[in-house]
Amino acid sequence: TNSRTARRLAIRQRAASRKVKGSSNKAKAYQRLGRMQHKIAQKREAHLWKAASKIVKTADVVGREELNIRGMIKRANPKHDGNGGYLKNGAAAKSGLNKQIVDASWGTLFQMLGWLALKAGKHVVTVNPKNTSRECPCCGHRVPTRSKIWETKRRGFIIIVSCHICLNPRVSKRGEANNSSSLKNEFSPAPKASKNTAWSIDPSNTDSSSKS
Repeated sequence: TNSRTARRLAIRQRAASRKVKGSSNKAKAYQRLGRMQHKIAQKREAHLWKAASKIVKTADVVGREELNIRGMIKRANPKHDGNGGYLKNGAAAKSGLNKQIVDASWGTLFQMLGWLALKAGKHVVTVNPKNTSRECPCCGHRVPTRSKIWETKRRGFIIIVSCHICLNPRVSKRGEANNSSSLKNEFSPAPKASKNTAWSIDPSNTDSSSKS
């Protein structure tokens, strides 16, 4: 959901909640709100199908990080100050992050990806997400967690941490091929990586998605 749509949705939610309880105006306001939410859901689903179809068509093997989404969207734990009060715990920022994660619908996207990959006879490989954003795709050097931009030890290759995870085929060494153990040998280090290999984040379980 883009910022403009989210703002319009919030306006309609506030308008509906402020109507007199039990009135016809309140019922009409919630009908308009429901139609808007349905339209947003349809657009999101269409976008997810297009994204999954594009990945399956352009990739021979799809690697996914096995993320714990339920844990990622949990509320921040309160911090007690010892005097009956509470300290700042970043709950507001965490709430915004949770909203973005839920709105992105990672689980739904990669359920679709699993279905399309199974239909096309392609494979989805699960990867342990540990250190995937810290390892260089060229030399395998591991950098501190707080680094945002860093330079590799080979050929002066400069990379942005938030963008390089999809370039890192070294995570395949920790991959768990659900369909065949020989899939691990289909990947190679970055200089020899296949151009048709796509790396994506998939929080869903491939086994469960393929059975459904």
